[in-house]
Amino acid sequence: TSEVSSDNLPSQQRIEKTNETMSSLNAAELFDVKDKVVIVTGGGRGIGKMIADGFVQNGAKVYIASRKLEACQAAAKELNDKGPGICIALKVDLTSEDECKAFADEIIKRESRLDVLVNNSGDGADTPVENTPASVWRETFALNVTSAYLLTRFLLPLLDAAATSSDAARVINVGSVGGLVPQKLNTMVYDSSKAALHHLTRILAAKLAHRPNGGHILVNAITPGYVPSRLTEGVAYVTGKRFEEIGQAIPVGRMGEASDMAGLAIFLASKASAWISGQVITTDGGMVGAAETGVGPSKLYLRPNMSALNLNNLFDVKGKVIVITGGGRGIGKMMADGFVQNGAKVYIASRSLDACEATAKELNAKGPGKCIPLQANLLSEAGCKELAEQIAKKESKVDVLINNSGVSWGGDFDHHPESAWNKVLTVNVTSPFHLTKFLLPLLDAASTTSDAARVINVGSVAGLRPQQIDTIAYDTSKAAIHHMTRVLAAKLARRPNGGHILVNAIAPGLVPSKMSKGISVVTGLGMEDLAMGIPIQRFGLDSDMAGLAIFLSSKASGWITGMVIASDGGQVYTMETGVGPSKL
Repeated sequence: TSEVSSDNLPSQQRIEKTNETMSSLNAAELFDVKDKVVIVTGGGRGIGKMIADGFVQNGAKVYIASRKLEACQAAAKELNDKGPGICIALKVDLTSEDECKAFADEIIKRESRLDVLVNNSGDGADTPVENTPASVWRETFALNVTSAYLLTRFLLPLLDAAATSSDAARVINVGSVGGLVPQKLNTMVYDSSKAALHHLTRILAAKLAHRPNGGHILVNAITPGYVPSRLTEGVAYVTGKRFEEIGQAIPVGRMGEASDMAGLAIFLASKASAWISGQVITTDGGMVGAAETGVGPSKLYLRPNMSALNLNNLFDVKGKVIVITGGGRGIGKMMADGFVQNGAKVYIASRSLDACEATAKELNAKGPGKCIPLQANLLSEAGCKELAEQIAKKESKVDVLINNSGVSWGGDFDHHPESAWNKVLTVNVTSPFHLTKFLLPLLDAASTTSDAARVINVGSVAGLRPQQIDTIAYDTSKAAIHHMTRVLAAKLARRPNGGHILVNAIAPGLVPSKMSKGISVVTGLGMEDLAMGIPIQRFGLDSDMAGLAIFLSSKASGWITGMVIASDGGQVYTMETGVGPSKL
């Protein structure tokens, strides 16, 4: 295969239009939500209020609504005092279809568009299996599931008005870890409703991916763990345990905070997540990703909510020390560019020192951060150790390690020799393990109780579902690094020094690179055909890769670990779903 360049792309005008690279990867632009019109149901308290607070502090116009108008009015007054955005309180009973319709009609009277709908309202009852009446099922599903569908449907005209080909409208559903793994509590109805909401998220992501006006609506879900709220107070009451006792299984050792909820919601509402749809993203301090793994007991502690939920605080990476393997081109270069433009010190390393030096020169010309090229041979444990030793001579800490280097092998089923398997698995799986191991002292030096160190592994959508092309070894290796991500998240959650190391993976779809050019050659499809087979109908951009990497390196993701997040234009969850013909 050869590197993708502007000289060998067919239908050049179309490709340039759909894959325009953002010249600025500044966090203030990547995560900007100023003047967006946002609705947060259940926004008067708990998680909904935290999310609304984040949007208001960053200049959005936010409607919060629930059955309890007084709670919403009190929250709106509090948030308006902070500003600079606006918070407006409305009343709605979301268990009634008529009221959902009336609420949507009221918003339509007030606004010409809706940028973000956050379906957050939810409730649950403590009822044993032997004694749960049908009425509990009906009421819980009406509020937790049906209302999310109805509001999305009734507000579709305003979402369409906000949806463009360059900036999609968003629907964010708030689920729960209870919908991912069975709970010991008698909350089976609530948990079942949240599992339904998670799958509804994927269905809506498929149905709304591209709209008749040419725009897009992205649909994702947030699945929180234990966050101080009325529901978790109920858990404490039912179990007879204090909050700190409930948190024994939380590896990161604390409950969720406003920054965790607001940070993820703002990310999912911004340009930084413009290629993410159909994802269910867990923010739970590692409860799901590191449950029952021997991480050890943790006394959960409550920290005061961050008063500052502005972008400068949530997504700040200035001064961080970053190591990116394979940073000389492709996805690694995109990420390095984002970090440098936001003031980080970035080491990029690969076998091709010339490529890294050329990239470093280009990125240093942009600044204000610094990019330093290094040569590394990641085909051996010794090569990984040598790279770690080079870094250790230069730095006293590493805040973020991005294991991005990867190789592939294409061939028929019976043309995958042992040598190909060995090379692919060594570079794509074994070397990230060794490099993480050798850099552990520097990661520990950066990890604290207030700001964890991070490891980000770059996987692939090819590791999430079978592909039609014959890249068996590559696809298998990416599935392996996805699961290794979860294993490391458990092993590194709490460190001997009291700090934390968060480990997550990014699974990109088709991004202009040497590998995607290879897919074009193997399939015989032009690059435009490949792009049109993606629901969002474009390749990944610099902003997609850099935005997700910066998010996973910032305080905004401080309660996320063990996650594999696909940034793929909806490819994984909308293929073969009736969205339209796909040649992928």
